[in-house]
Amino acid sequence: MKNRARSCGLSAVALALLAGSAGAGGCAFSDGDPWGRLELDAAARLDRPADRAVDGKLLTAENYLVALDTVELVPGDVTVAQKAEGSAGAFDPADPPEGYTLCHNGHCHATDGRLVPYEEVAAELAGGGGSAGPSVTIPVAAGAMVALPTSGEAAEIPLGDCPAGCEWARGEMDTVSVAVTSLHLRGTVFDQLTGGAARLPSEGVGFDVTIPLDAVAPSASLHAAFGVDEPVGLRVHATVVVPATLFDGLDFASADTAGSAFVDALAAAFGERAALALETSRFD
Repeated sequence: MKNRARSCGLSAVALALLAGSAGAGGCAFSDGDPWGRLELDAAARLDRPADRAVDGKLLTAENYLVALDTVELVPGDVTVAQKAEGSAGAFDPADPPEGYTLCHNGHCHATDGRLVPYEEVAAELAGGGGSAGPSVTIPVAAGAMVALPTSGEAAEIPLGDCPAGCEWARGEMDTVSVAVTSLHLRGTVFDQLTGGAARLPSEGVGFDVTIPLDAVAPSASLHAAFGVDEPVGLRVHATVVVPATLFDGLDFASADTAGSAFVDALAAAFGERAALALETSRFD
């Protein structure tokens, strides 16, 4: 990943580190220095928008109230990708290219029914099937399980070391994705309807489920680049957002909260609605 890094336009400290004995006023390069360095941390949180919060519970689209006691997430690896050479600006998940109907959570839905990873879509746009850009995978700490506060605050996802010091070649960044391998939910659902319209007993219906997630990796575009006019450093804070709409579409009056159909429905909802929020800053 190393290349000749530019040193003009940096702070005095960065100039000293990158340019060594380069003369003042010149635009010097130092062989072996990277064009960029990435600093990344990750977290997860439960989304609790004001219009969904009722007495500490989550309101569903069907007027049920879900009181969550436990939200535990088992994270997978974090992947950061750069655009393939020549593909800068060619792929935006928010604007699916021709042949695709929807892009989210690290893949696009092709019109022929395939689920195609972002990297392959970018590669197709870059050169008709050429290779994707470089990427780095940052592992999570072994055995990590992240307990999310039910009040909505974020909890840190512990990460291992970034390979090769997270150094990058010159180019435009593409995406960040954070894999999620399972989700554990425990709580009680209540009916907001009362009297003769009530669909559930007044004490509610409990549930305690572990939801295996196959290849679910919420993803977001990373709008940054490493190059001549860019700072060397890029800090990225990535947050997996467990959606407040997770329980929408579930009819708890007829659902078997201990059955496989209930688990499958929650897995599908997480795969469709989970999001990744990015915050970035630059440093020299």
